[in-house]
Amino acid sequence: MKKIVFVFISGVFLMTSGSILAQTTRTWTGAENSFWSNENNWSPKGSPDKDDHVVIPSGTPPAEICYSNQTSASEAKTVTNNGTIYMHGGVLCTSQFTNNGDVAIMDYNPKDANVIKGEASSEQGANVTNNGVITTGIFGGGLVIQGNTVENSGTIEADGVKINASGFVNQQGGVVSSTGYKDNVTITCTNSVIN
Repeated sequence: MKKIVFVFISGVFLMTSGSILAQTTRTWTGAENSFWSNENNWSPKGSPDKDDHVVIPSGTPPAEICYSNQTSASEAKTVTNNGTIYMHGGVLCTSQFTNNGDVAIMDYNPKDANVIKGEASSEQGANVTNNGVITTGIFGGGLVIQGNTVENSGTIEADGVKINASGFVNQQGGVVSSTGYKDNVTITCTNSVIN
């Protein structure tokens, strides 16, 4: 009986430690080019997946999320941006997105929506926090932000902004606006909007 309990506990420990070890913090270097999906642009080497924690430091080349070079959405468990991300009609799926840097919407094509999507798999909520600047680049482009809670103390400005969330908090000093060419600002919340 003691051997069976020991084997069971050892198996549970190995399964738990295996899932913990599977979570990697990947730091953007942009060493080879600007594509998010290029494994050589990350340290340690490898494209981020849904279990990884992603950090984009300030002072590194911009990371580009492009619909044209992605076979699917760019994923990561968490993304902390302290640098620059260019979005060209791409989708960024993460359970926690924190922007302390710049996100530039670089694509005007209305079929290629630029989406920052806070998705909760088994996590408690999925949050998008903007403390930096999310803005339209020279070519314009719309933006969709989805999350359980979206918090903004920075600037969100695009050619059409849609925020879909359970709750939206626009902190003092936070700005959400549209350049007005394509659409206005649309905020859809199931619980509350605090401005």
